[in-house]
Amino acid sequence: MLAFIFIDKNNQIMESVFARYHALLITFLFCTILSSCVHTDHEIARPVISVTPFNTSNLNESIAGQIHGADVQLYNIAVYAKVRSGWYTLPNRDSPIISISNDKRWVCELSGVKKEDITKVSIFLVPNGYEPPILQGQNIIPIKMNLMSASKKIIVL
Repeated sequence: MLAFIFIDKNNQIMESVFARYHALLITFLFCTILSSCVHTDHEIARPVISVTPFNTSNLNESIAGQIHGADVQLYNIAVYAKVRSGWYTLPNRDSPIISISNDKRWVCELSGVKKEDITKVSIFLVPNGYEPPILQGQNIIPIKMNLMSASKKIIVL
């Protein structure tokens, strides 16, 4: 333990309890200041998925949106809808991947499910080449989707 050493009137070395606490305080302050000196030239932003505003009354044939902060050549969109108690792949099990256009927009057709029964929609930004799981009424979306996606958006209807 660190301690300050004092010399008393008779040139005797003495150690003080106060000195020990003072040393701990100085050590703590030094470490705090040192740890706050981390510098980065720029922060890496995480990609964001935006969705064109809609509600259950104007939920038509599709859900659309845009990607921000990601190279569209590197990613695709995967969408799942919760219908009653199960999750389903959108637009359907044969097309689990939605391409992103060069202007960073995407559109997901709502085929294969009753639009009025949808209670949640989960949208994932996944790397090209990744094959998302096909869901046909499962209770949960596999955790691997959270691990593999660069971004996600959940909409509660």
